[in-house]
Amino acid sequence: MSNLKERYLRVYELLVLERCFEECMKELFRSGHIPGFIHLGIGQEAISIGTTLDLRQDDNVFMHHRGFGYMIGKGMPPEKIAAEFCGKMTGASGGKGGFHIADPSIGLYGIGGSLGSSFPLSIGAGISAQFHKKNQVVVNFFGDGSANREVVGSSMNLAAIWKLPILFVCENNGMAISTSIDRSTATQYISDRCEGYGIPCEVLDGSDVLKVNDAVNRAVKKIREGEGPYFLEFMTRRWEPHAEGYPYFGAEVEDEYKQNNDPITVFRTQALEVIKGEELDKVEKKVAEIIGEVKKFAIESPLPAPEEALNNFMVRR
Repeated sequence: MSNLKERYLRVYELLVLERCFEECMKELFRSGHIPGFIHLGIGQEAISIGTTLDLRQDDNVFMHHRGFGYMIGKGMPPEKIAAEFCGKMTGASGGKGGFHIADPSIGLYGIGGSLGSSFPLSIGAGISAQFHKKNQVVVNFFGDGSANREVVGSSMNLAAIWKLPILFVCENNGMAISTSIDRSTATQYISDRCEGYGIPCEVLDGSDVLKVNDAVNRAVKKIREGEGPYFLEFMTRRWEPHAEGYPYFGAEVEDEYKQNNDPITVFRTQALEVIKGEELDKVEKKVAEIIGEVKKFAIESPLPAPEEALNNFMVRR
């Protein structure tokens, strides 16, 4: 019971940390501290935390737009993430990556300039993992909007043929950028296509972190045993527009849905069977203090000096 309690406290802290961090990033963006765009994954925390919770540090993760949860779950310090998006030299990529943040030392690879571009990259990582026999798993996160890119099908086909150690994770929020899935996809689920590639798949509730984590761990076990790729599709809804500052296209998420499918509320109810509410309240207070320091760090950190512009780049002559 002690180990279960500690695990539940950790899961709750990560869920709350991701939610509060994203709210902080929204505030930083609206106050002019973040240039460019941010894409919030509020309402989808169970997927990012449930998937990354038990991954090894050397397992490779390829992200898509809503990546804050993957970064936090994989171990990137939140203050480094916030500083990077603010363009500060204390950021994870020295203020030069911004939206395309990455840290290969923890197996976290950045977001490509084109959605779906992570698929061939994950194939390359899968080939490398297979060749070096390190028993690594490659996790490729993507949304329903990316699924219709041509490169997706060819990549899944190669992964199946070569039995690559790849977990495909589809976060199906039904919206892409501004097009509902019933206008872009003929089948009910993205995973319906897996039969054509011979890839085993499951469709699950994306608001329950325990169900997400259980499915991921079962899939990862099969992958590490050499059974080839696996496909998990998590049904979810995003609570925010495609990007902060965009209009919200389509029907907004109803209050009733949020009340019944908030990943934090769902897990808190489950955790109360093991942990007292006062202890969970302490976790929330702890996270609030962390976020306060994160915001301060991101705002007060210096911008890179002009002479730093070409450092860490390969210059061809």
